[in-house]
Amino acid sequence: MSREHTCSLTTGILLLSGGIESTTLLHDRHGPTLAAIFIDYSQRAVRHEALAARRHCDLLGIPMTVLDAHAIGRDINARRPARFHVPLPGRNLFILGTGVNWALAARATHLYLGVNAEDGERDPSASPGSLARLAAVINEVTGIHIEAPYLSFSKSEIVRLGIGLGVDYARTYSCLRGRKRHCGRCPQCLARRAAMSRAGIDERNDFYESR
Repeated sequence: MSREHTCSLTTGILLLSGGIESTTLLHDRHGPTLAAIFIDYSQRAVRHEALAARRHCDLLGIPMTVLDAHAIGRDINARRPARFHVPLPGRNLFILGTGVNWALAARATHLYLGVNAEDGERDPSASPGSLARLAAVINEVTGIHIEAPYLSFSKSEIVRLGIGLGVDYARTYSCLRGRKRHCGRCPQCLARRAAMSRAGIDERNDFYESR
């Protein structure tokens, strides 16, 4: 099958990070017209995130493309006074813009984003109001529909949904520090541990460096 024909069959693009929300969404929406993109924006955990994302795409037979924005993230981070876990402030703005351009090139009609109700409390670019306004503008300009179906879900509710879909969360990656094992102490690890506990999931004893 030619590359052109493969792209013409793609109607949905999923922004995949290898974490809980986007991986659950991948399992929830997978099908022959879905493709995934993983964006390298110089995040510390890029290698482990990409590996986790690839594993689930391979399991479901979903094509995944890695987009190289490493230099952009690196150069933005170099201008900031300290090295942050996430090198792009307001990263959803960048991720959405990149995803929209890829969706246009692929002639897709929908772009899927895995964010939860708690994300907007930490990042204004992930709040329901901000995303609704962004989605409206993007749809008006490009005709692409932005869908964030878990925006009203807590992280633990998404985990429970994923368990029902058969998601193996041991093969996802959440740690901001980018270590082989989750550190257990960064904000994302703490959010993951709390969500797993609320969902009644016991992760293996050696999953985190610190319990």
